[in-house]
Amino acid sequence: MLLEILPQDFFELHPELPNDPKWLGRFRLITLGRPVIRHPHVLNLENPASEADVGKIVEFLRKGKALPILISGADKAASEAVGEVLNWYFNRYRNRRNKDFKFFFRHCFCIIPDPKIYHLLMSKLLEEEHE
Repeated sequence: MLLEILPQDFFELHPELPNDPKWLGRFRLITLGRPVIRHPHVLNLENPASEADVGKIVEFLRKGKALPILISGADKAASEAVGEVLNWYFNRYRNRRNKDFKFFFRHCFCIIPDPKIYHLLMSKLLEEEHE
C-alpha cells in the first residue's frame, strides 16, 4: 500500500484540492489538525495522541477501500509517526511489499516520529489484529 506524508503547507499551495471530489476519490487522506475536509475518504483528527483518535485511525483503515494513503498535518512528528507505523503494518507485517515500503522512505527520508503516537497506534493495530 502506498503511503506518503504531505508537507504542512500542501493544501495552502493547492487550495482547490480539498474541494475536488475527483482528486479526493483517488486517495484516502488522514488530516491531523487542519484542514478539515468533508469527504468519505478523509479522516479528520484533532489529537492523534489520544486513544480515541488512534481508534478512529484503525476503524478508518478497516472499513475503507484499499487506496493509497496520504497523511497531512500541522504536527510533522505526528504525521511521521502515523506514516511510519502504517508503512510497517501494511508493507511489512501484513504483506511483503518491499517496493511500497521503500517508496515511503524515499519520499519521507528524514523521519523523527512522535514516540507516544507511534506506540499508541502500533499497540492498537496489533491488539486489533490479535482479537
